[in-house]
Amino acid sequence: MIDVSVIIPVYNAEKTIEQTVKSVISQLDFYTGSLEIIIIDDGSKDNSYKLCEDFCASDYLKENARLSIKCKHIKNSGVSNARNIGIEQASGKYLMFVDADDTLEADALKYMYEAMNNVSDDEAPKTEDDIAFVSMVPNSEKEDVFTGTEYIASKLLYKDTHVWGKLFKSEAIKDIRFKDGLTIGEDMLFLLELAIKYRGSRCIKCLPEQKYIYIDNAEGAMKREFKSSYIDQLTCWQLAEKIITEQGIVLEDKSRIRLSCIQIMAAMLLVGKLSQIKENKKDEIQIDLVVADCKKQIKESLGIKGTFAALEAGYKVKVLVFLLSQKLYMRSYGNWKK
Repeated sequence: MIDVSVIIPVYNAEKTIEQTVKSVISQLDFYTGSLEIIIIDDGSKDNSYKLCEDFCASDYLKENARLSIKCKHIKNSGVSNARNIGIEQASGKYLMFVDADDTLEADALKYMYEAMNNVSDDEAPKTEDDIAFVSMVPNSEKEDVFTGTEYIASKLLYKDTHVWGKLFKSEAIKDIRFKDGLTIGEDMLFLLELAIKYRGSRCIKCLPEQKYIYIDNAEGAMKREFKSSYIDQLTCWQLAEKIITEQGIVLEDKSRIRLSCIQIMAAMLLVGKLSQIKENKKDEIQIDLVVADCKKQIKESLGIKGTFAALEAGYKVKVLVFLLSQKLYMRSYGNWKK
């Protein structure tokens, strides 16, 4: 059985995919187990197709018996579907996700693998479950183990919302998949579902060092001109609240306020993008309906006692101006961004 499978979804990544794959292969310099790299080409229109095929036929495979690389080309359908196909293809006991424009420090896998398999007595899960996944969380004070509920409250709601930088036990995620149709927030919802699955088990380990090198993509979501899929920025957090409620997860006041603040920030971010839509494209989008949904969400979130006080000063001003006059806010914000 393969020890670790690494899933890399690729879409038009000809400029970065080579360094990404090489950084994964370099893990074998420190990590001593077997490694399977699964590249899912999500209908790329550039040279990514050829580059992915070249890796499958490269000398790397001849030089190292612990390494296997396979590539699957699919019709473009989004990162969620690509990752889900990767999960189905994976044969490793453990699994990790790497984006096609990011890289790993050479000892990243070793760091996570050892953390997964070396649990001290005081950290051991209090149920029969093993560690479900380890997460490299920047700015963590120390290595620690959490229940799923604790992870939601102290990590997921505080920006640990991506599946990269983590090592998952394949058995733990066998019944969990990424939500198709979402372009923003699919990682967070995947982690939320997994955390709820292990809500009472101390089986999520967070590590203080970040050895995953995330590249901030200038062409990434929420950085281009508005498109309807950007509404997912708010939708994903509305879904998160719905799931938490339906699953009977009771958040403490601090965590509930934090969720409300996130929803307000997501709504204001969406309003900001709407305010920048060019005049000739406004008819393509039902702006009034989306803005109304944002306003409704903000008012509902502010209904949670302590939420407004917990907002950063800048957001307090934005919210007050927006609620006073949404047209004034959007016109002023749009002119400022120009």
